[in-house]
Amino acid sequence: FFCFRDFSIILIMIQRKHWQKGYIILIDEANNVGYTLSPFEHFMSIILLDAKTINRIAAGEVIERPASVVKELVENAIDAKSMAIEIKIESGGRNLISVIDDGGGIEKDDIELAFMRHATSKLSDSDLIEIKHLGFRGEALPSIAAVSRIKLSSKVKEATEAWSVNYAGGEKIEALTPYPLAYGTQIEVRDLFFATPNRLKFLKTERAETQHIVDIINNLAMINYGISFTFTSGNKKVLDYKAQSSLFGRLCEVEKEFQNNSLEVYEEEDGIKLTGYICKPTVNR
Repeated sequence: FFCFRDFSIILIMIQRKHWQKGYIILIDEANNVGYTLSPFEHFMSIILLDAKTINRIAAGEVIERPASVVKELVENAIDAKSMAIEIKIESGGRNLISVIDDGGGIEKDDIELAFMRHATSKLSDSDLIEIKHLGFRGEALPSIAAVSRIKLSSKVKEATEAWSVNYAGGEKIEALTPYPLAYGTQIEVRDLFFATPNRLKFLKTERAETQHIVDIINNLAMINYGISFTFTSGNKKVLDYKAQSSLFGRLCEVEKEFQNNSLEVYEEEDGIKLTGYICKPTVNR
């Protein structure tokens, strides 16, 4: 508060977490009139964000909707050489996403390490130009853990027992504990986006989110026809694909009309090979 002759000057500062906005009010006491001058902003100095905030921001780049979680977890299961993958969801994936596989599993000493950003078993420095896996950046689990409540249980076949760990909002809430699991990995993701509730308003209806998940599973199942896939939404089994010996067999599972309405494509020229199947335009699934 300042006084200058017949005028009083009031400076009001409004401060939020990382910025300030100021207003100057000029009061003409002789004429009993007040003026508000244009506000000005002052950004605070540069700071380093804490790990929790960094993880939640990064999670927004990886996890857009429940289907993103399913994609990341199923790709991990495929990379683990699984032969059977079981996916379950509730409420379009908002309340629960569960992925169970019979793959190689995770060693006890590596389970907590798997939740650290950019920790991966799929890539070394020398392999960066020759990617052999569906996922390799080591961002899936920490990104999912940052915006949900997640429980991971795993056992390698050679181990005597399985181990389980729980995270919520990016923080470990329970230490490693023994868990009854024959082998492979089981992951439960609950309350997706509870830590970033504004993301929930961008989700579509339960039916639409479920369909996004169906599309993701179908795409992965078609190119990995040697793996069996089951998908359950609530109490309804939506997909049940048995392991197939050929791409054509899996395509016929995905679309029942495909078998009698398709042609095989095979061309090879100058070292380039094109294989696949085409079907009539009326079979558009």
